[in-house]
Amino acid sequence: MRSERFRRHSERGYALIFVAFLLLPMVAMVGLAVDVGSFYVRAARIQRAADAAALAGVIYQPDFAKASQVATEFAKANGFDPSADPKIEIVVEDIAGQRLRVTIFDKDVDVFFSKVFLSDVEVVRYSAAEFVRPVPLGSPLNSFGNSTAPPDPTDPQFWAAIQAPFTRYADGDPYATACLTVPDVTGTDVGRGCSGSTDTENPGYRREGYWFAIEVGPDQVGLPLEISVFDAGFYQRDSIFEETGDYVWNDASGRKPDTGFQLYDTDGTLLDHRDNPPLAGCNLQVEAETGGYRAVWAPICVITPGKAGIYPLRVYTSNSSDPAFAVSNFPAGWTSEGQGFNSFSLRATCACLTQPRLYGIGDISILNNIETTAGASSEFFLAEVAQSNEGKSLEVRMFDPGDGNAGRFELSLIHPDGTVQQKCDFESDGGPDGTDTVHSGSLTSGCTLLTRDDTAAAGSENLFNGQWLTITAPLKNYTCADGVTVNGCWWKVKYDFVGSAAATDRTVWQVRVVGDPVRLVPAS
Repeated sequence: MRSERFRRHSERGYALIFVAFLLLPMVAMVGLAVDVGSFYVRAARIQRAADAAALAGVIYQPDFAKASQVATEFAKANGFDPSADPKIEIVVEDIAGQRLRVTIFDKDVDVFFSKVFLSDVEVVRYSAAEFVRPVPLGSPLNSFGNSTAPPDPTDPQFWAAIQAPFTRYADGDPYATACLTVPDVTGTDVGRGCSGSTDTENPGYRREGYWFAIEVGPDQVGLPLEISVFDAGFYQRDSIFEETGDYVWNDASGRKPDTGFQLYDTDGTLLDHRDNPPLAGCNLQVEAETGGYRAVWAPICVITPGKAGIYPLRVYTSNSSDPAFAVSNFPAGWTSEGQGFNSFSLRATCACLTQPRLYGIGDISILNNIETTAGASSEFFLAEVAQSNEGKSLEVRMFDPGDGNAGRFELSLIHPDGTVQQKCDFESDGGPDGTDTVHSGSLTSGCTLLTRDDTAAAGSENLFNGQWLTITAPLKNYTCADGVTVNGCWWKVKYDFVGSAAATDRTVWQVRVVGDPVRLVPAS
């Protein structure tokens, strides 16, 4: 019995020694687990800071200096300031002018329990963000509209267009026209203001006019850049098919409508071009029928861009005295209320290896007045939709599309690969007074719509006259040759003239990708 007690006592001592030997690695493992958890918490904080910095800075692209500054400031605001902590490093990188990558290094993360085993632990996190700018409209080149009158075969076969404030709403411009109905024309003299009650005023009237983007890249910085306009003013033509197809009438006081062109500087709020400062010496104001501008190119101004970015160009007509644009308004007395249509073209040129881009912002107003033979077709650049929008939806809105005075017209939405988009939904709004036919439906075998039916009752042949047509196309499995060809990721609109082809199509187009314009993307 004594021997058994001695054996148990000796074993009890062995267990204590064994536990003592295991205690050190167990404590080390617990300490390591605590430190690893701390590393993960630190890494999560760094990742959140990098995400915030990338999202905050990317909206200033392609002004990389500004984007980098803002991204660094946001990283500092989230607790990662290299000037206060030498262990922290922030690297901001430009990715193709539209994306921004932010990398945050913590080169010596705090170690609490594992210093014997670990030292100089570094945690690195990356984040990249993309700013999907407003969809470029109408042109992949440095010009917008035809180059001459009549157009060359290589021209886009349309003109940029704007209507005078007291022209009919249903003639194709829902924003530049102040009235839904206007007084009848009597000779060359028309009434002032809207006819009838105040209900005829156009609630969508937009005094500011239309906006274009002149996108200056690094290759154009520091070089003279000329902004020009073709057929700047209102000039009466014998018909809509002559040259640019302008019409112009006096108002009751004998005044005719005028046109203005104002270029603005680029600034740090790329999501809002309306607050950009106007550039001195870059405001061209042209009275109707003024000599020296009809059917010729004339300079608006010449600038030497100091940095890359978007320089907005605004085109507006008389009576555009919105206080938001007081700096560039017409002089006192330029309050013409005449009626008319003005069609023109724009371009931006420099002695550069590559030219700047010029396209519409938000919406574009165009005129297609090209006479073609029956059975012919016309294609127009609609919008550039980057492949990064895969999985979203493309929404195309057209006001008063596919008009003409004879024949049957079909409108197709053309994918960047040159084929007709295979699936889309469409609907119309029935017009401002709700008396027109509302169209809706789903097209699964090709997005082609009838816009003019020559078999319809007289006066109703143009199916979407004075109405908004909305086409929605899914971008599922969407791919395009971005940057490979001039067509790249550009969608088009195609008109097929089945009968006699007398197109008088004055249309406003809007395009947007449904989804958040600022988003995180893979950082690699």
